[in-house]
Amino acid sequence: MNDEKKANQIVNELISSIENKEENNIANLFAKTVSVNTEEFEESISALMDYYTGNLVSCNSEYEPYSSGVYTPERTCEYIYCGYSVKTDRSDYYFYLKIVTRDTVNADNIGIYSLYVIEQSRYDNKDVFYSGDGFETPGINIDKTDTSEKAFLDISNKVIKIINDKNVDELKSLFSAEDLKQSSDFDEAAQDLFEFCENAKSIKFGFDSHNVGLTDMKPRPYYDSDKFFITSQVELICQNKICEFFMEYCILDSAEPQNQGITTLRVADKATHPDIMLEVDLDVPVECGIYVVK
Repeated sequence: MNDEKKANQIVNELISSIENKEENNIANLFAKTVSVNTEEFEESISALMDYYTGNLVSCNSEYEPYSSGVYTPERTCEYIYCGYSVKTDRSDYYFYLKIVTRDTVNADNIGIYSLYVIEQSRYDNKDVFYSGDGFETPGINIDKTDTSEKAFLDISNKVIKIINDKNVDELKSLFSAEDLKQSSDFDEAAQDLFEFCENAKSIKFGFDSHNVGLTDMKPRPYYDSDKFFITSQVELICQNKICEFFMEYCILDSAEPQNQGITTLRVADKATHPDIMLEVDLDVPVECGIYVVK
């Protein structure tokens, strides 16, 4: 059975179980590790049955389901990501699911891993397919939308405080474990960052940058295999300069949770490098950790 048929079968069974108020059937569609370990999972099923109203009129795939996975000598784990437009005789919804279809290490992981449901009237960004809040939170998630900008701001504000405190250990704690392993000169690079961005004050989104019409440089989420990243290049306002500030943050690593954190942080003085695109213009690998353009 191909990915589309698998996804359609699960979604149709899910909707039927919701409409018939079959709590056990809904729970059984989820991975056992999710239904057992997610806090208040039974309550979330009740909330889902209350949220979804009416009888099914149509259920159409928003796009062809796509697959990803973890492939190592020790383990093969495969997922399907899929989104649906669901219409009932009382309301319209978007469904977004991550479904684990295979796990050679733990069969209890097979089933729905995360489900997001929202009424279409409550989702404003009609130009982008609904994909929940971007965090692939296990279990049932209702009325959640993308919060990557807030997440990026929270992380950025922590970085600003660390820069001003000149605290290398705190900065290390924000980086992914894998990235730190590959950054042999991290302490020295951190000191360069502290000096370069002395008295950092704030992050500014939405500036006109690089002479290519990029007027909206807000955080951009993207997936890479089983990892989920947020990236953004913004202005970092310091006391005596305005810096171009690029950060990539791994917000989710399904296979290796310890690798969540900053993977790369790059800065340049906007006055001397007004056109630089720190994400793509530098011949520096992502694993470089901290990179100050001088």
